[in-house]
Amino acid sequence: MQQVDTAGYRMVLAVGEPEAMYTQDEVDANSPMSGELMVAGTMMDPGTAGASDGDMMSGNAAGTRHVEVAICDLATGAMVTGADVTMMVAVGGAAAQAMPVAEMRGLDEPATQNHYGNNVPMTSGSHMVTFTVNGQMGTFTVGP
Repeated sequence: MQQVDTAGYRMVLAVGEPEAMYTQDEVDANSPMSGELMVAGTMMDPGTAGASDGDMMSGNAAGTRHVEVAICDLATGAMVTGADVTMMVAVGGAAAQAMPVAEMRGLDEPATQNHYGNNVPMTSGSHMVTFTVNGQMGTFTVGP
């Protein structure tokens, strides 16, 4: 985990194994025991960056990592929900690419524990991951 403070936010980045991501309808219909509930935003399109056949959603695409940032208000310490969040990922010195962002929470977490991110295709090497939250930017280095 890494932490970056901006003028108004504390951003805490976590990168791990890909997570299965579900809509509320999927959770209601199938009662999964693990994974992420997408509260708002956009899940990664399984057809992007070489993923196929829904593997990105199921958390099985090779080279995929679950990249998420928890955001707290510096003044109050409260978790930030409903924020305007963007994510850019750059490998080495290449140009950064925009990634879809979902506001989500673990299926076993309370509604107050929302975070932002997605399953992201990540090749080997060093990645620069930049989150912009309501206009405030935090940049993290991930890997190798």
